[in-house]
Amino acid sequence: MAIVPQNPMVHNHLAQLEVRADFLASRLTGGPLPPELGEIQAVIRDIRAACLSGAAEPEDLLWSRIYQTERRLALLEPEETLVAELRRRLDQAVEQRVQSAPRLQAYLDAAMPLVADTAQTPPGLKPGGATRLRALLLAVLEETHWTLQRKFHARPIQKKAARLVAFLGIIGCAIFLLPYIAIYLAPRPEAPGRLAFSGWAWLPLYTAASTGFFGAMFSRLLTLQANRAAMTLGELNDARSFWSNVLRGAVGTTGAIIVYFFLLSGVVGGALIPKFDLMGFDQFSHPKEATAAVTPLSLVLPNAQLALLVVWSFLAGFSERLVPSVLKSSEVAIREPPKPNP
Repeated sequence: MAIVPQNPMVHNHLAQLEVRADFLASRLTGGPLPPELGEIQAVIRDIRAACLSGAAEPEDLLWSRIYQTERRLALLEPEETLVAELRRRLDQAVEQRVQSAPRLQAYLDAAMPLVADTAQTPPGLKPGGATRLRALLLAVLEETHWTLQRKFHARPIQKKAARLVAFLGIIGCAIFLLPYIAIYLAPRPEAPGRLAFSGWAWLPLYTAASTGFFGAMFSRLLTLQANRAAMTLGELNDARSFWSNVLRGAVGTTGAIIVYFFLLSGVVGGALIPKFDLMGFDQFSHPKEATAAVTPLSLVLPNAQLALLVVWSFLAGFSERLVPSVLKSSEVAIREPPKPNP
């Protein structure tokens, strides 16, 4: 067996199971103990001994055995404490954000009138009621244990996926910033003058493509961070796949390029649509006149039109619905017959 590090949560959970088994044994002192209870106590001792010796199973298999033992103990719950234990477990399921907790609570609310015998003093359970409640208690424990083990199994997958998406996002951001890094690292002429960008005809299309990829990675990272608790294991495995993320980046890049040509075509207009004939850089110094005490800061910044292109391209990569909605609206506009002039 693999050597696993000592986990205090494992020992704490085993201690709880030991005490619970002792409690059940104390309630049955009037007769022979059920053989199931003796087997459960032996299993708990074996697991604890294996953990203390460092020869336990891998941690995920170890928790599976512990949860299995806990469910077997639940089947021996006395009738007089069965309802209270079931409600406690349901509260625990809500705290652990078990998705089926509301449905299980509804099952209990519907079952109580059928199993509760209010004619007794104090109220008890009707014949067969304990079996129904134990089955429901078992279902609650199964759903809770599945949720806990899913979290345990998903945690390393989430970390790997987050690292991969963050790495690709940093690469996309670096690719987007390359022209600006070149500007700031370019040697400055000793005499004051303005930098020439006449050979940068590729910059608008390059900006659209690189910003679309960066937006797609940023969207992927936000989705992973916000929805990791609700994502299935298949979705998490897909999120940590290199080629799956590259495909998402390619979709964002393609969408940004489509939006680029859509804006360039002049189909739509307005203050938020970039004007490509005015696209460029603003160069100025602040303050405009140097003094003995203040050295002017020479700034080279993308102008408002280039900034608008960056925003549109980022949105095209970030939102998977933007490009389909733009294409759909264009299709509708093309199909509509032109209105006659009055």
